[in-house]
Amino acid sequence: MTVAFKVFTSDLRPPVQGGDPIWPGNVPHVLPTVPLDESGNECAAGWNACAAPETALRIAGLWPTGWPSRVFELQTDSRVISRGEKLRAATWDVVRELTAGEIDAAIIKMSAPFAP
Repeated sequence: MTVAFKVFTSDLRPPVQGGDPIWPGNVPHVLPTVPLDESGNECAAGWNACAAPETALRIAGLWPTGWPSRVFELQTDSRVISRGEKLRAATWDVVRELTAGEIDAAIIKMSAPFAP
């Protein structure tokens, strides 16, 4: 079982590529199966996620649409491709949304390089 973290906009759209909302927000939820690119490319087809929530927030942004991002924990038993800081799979189970405290902790970790 692989655990990962994925960021969505406040209305559950992909934060980088945009588009329609992915699902209505109920958890648990199984993301639809999509083609999985197994090449060496860091950014490629599949559901992209990160091993740590702070990495997912750094890549996707905290406020990409002017509203706070939402971070969800994902799990999968399917094949996971690891490239650079990203993980991708053909499908993930959206297990839960991170709590405000978990988001705060991720922001602190993400901001650590800027601490005086």
